[in-house]
Amino acid sequence: KYQDAWKFMTSNESFHMLYRNFNTNPTGANTTNCVNATLIYKDEATHYVLHTVTYLNTTSNMTRSRWMAKELKGPVDYFFGRARLPLHFRRRLGGQAPVSCIGFNKSYYVISSECYTTRNVLNGTVAGTNTSELYPFAFANNKCAVIRKDSWSNETFKACELWVFESALEEELSCCHFVFDLLCTRGYKQETYDPKLCKPKDTEVNVGATESTMITNSNTR
Repeated sequence: KYQDAWKFMTSNESFHMLYRNFNTNPTGANTTNCVNATLIYKDEATHYVLHTVTYLNTTSNMTRSRWMAKELKGPVDYFFGRARLPLHFRRRLGGQAPVSCIGFNKSYYVISSECYTTRNVLNGTVAGTNTSELYPFAFANNKCAVIRKDSWSNETFKACELWVFESALEEELSCCHFVFDLLCTRGYKQETYDPKLCKPKDTEVNVGATESTMITNSNTR
């Protein structure tokens, strides 16, 4: 009941990563924010799901991806695009910090662990790659999921991410935090959701030309 990956992943509601107990940046800098996923397609027969995943990377000078569509008020789905950053982004990032919003598709087959009847593990693949990765669900309810990342785990450390449905971002999440701390924490948490940055207000922006190049690279996340 509390590890149902299929139920969580097939929701029509977007979900956001609040934090994780590891950092993919080799320097240790916190350059990843506003990570979110949205369902595109699901197949009940094969237990296959496809998501669009987007995130902000504060180390690049390009603004790009489907996530910017509302903010840029233009057709920017999966296109590299140049635009003047909205005022609230520039204020939040100190005026000069370069930012990019990166988007890619990621597919999953939702499977069961040995001796389990509930489908509690994701076998995920990024579009355009031939490598897959396992994401066991440690916990899931109607607000959040604690998901382990096998490629960053070992015998003594379990890498975890806390994902929260958009509707629950401002709700009480003590159960989610407790389970994460119980099963995953090592004292370090990389915060990946800043509400001031990830919930932009309506701001007029200037949009330049775009190039029709699809983004599939997720290595920096």
